[in-house]
Amino acid sequence: MTGKASWEKLGRARMILGKAAGIARIYGDKKDGRLLGAELMAPAGEHMAHLLSWAMGAGLTAADALAMPFYHPVPEEALRSALGQILKQMDDPAPDSRMELCREPG
Repeated sequence: MTGKASWEKLGRARMILGKAAGIARIYGDKKDGRLLGAELMAPAGEHMAHLLSWAMGAGLTAADALAMPFYHPVPEEALRSALGQILKQMDDPAPDSRMELCREPG
């Protein structure tokens, strides 16, 4: 499964980094949502790559990653939508309480 994120409409990226461009693709296992890989082209992408590599190394699922804090305002918040897309594509969808984590704030 693939979840996608874009920074083009993320005002926080413009506010913090002065750049609102970039894309990410996060790959997850269809059976359990375990994070398998990612591609990133974004301002400060090396920080997000580091966090995602830790998550993959720890065997986290998309639901596990969404349960972690996403501090505001940071460009990493854009990854929430990609992780939520992975949850929605799973063979055995996560319980409703986890799906709440997929919703964008506001």
